[in-house]
Amino acid sequence: MSNLEVLRQIIADCPAISLLTDDIHIDWTNSQADSYGIMPTGRTENIIAKYIDGSKRVGIQEDYSLYIRKYTLDDFSRLESSNFNMSLQEYLTDISLDGFSGENKQISANNGSMFEIDEDGASGLYLIQINYTYEKEK
Repeated sequence: MSNLEVLRQIIADCPAISLLTDDIHIDWTNSQADSYGIMPTGRTENIIAKYIDGSKRVGIQEDYSLYIRKYTLDDFSRLESSNFNMSLQEYLTDISLDGFSGENKQISANNGSMFEIDEDGASGLYLIQINYTYEKEK
């Protein structure tokens, strides 16, 4: 299973999300409130060590954006959405990383802010940036 598939399943298993939906889209989200989409946004590799046999140890960072469409009609809805996003960020930083590839694994989630608001103002798109770092022998 790829790291994207593992992350998608972990997000779907989040208690706050699993109550609302059973579908986390890849590379898009629809226009309904409480819809989610995860998009890979980049991957970088840095050589940590080179070995005499030609192999190497690399540090890898995979970046993802989680888009969440929530109600934003009034201050109460926006506060509720912001609190939800903060809870989701905490959930992501506290999860077990057993299913992910690599060694010395770490995940961080940040920036749960509103990214854009729909024309009618009833809902908006929030963005959480997720970074997964690990090391791997190549």
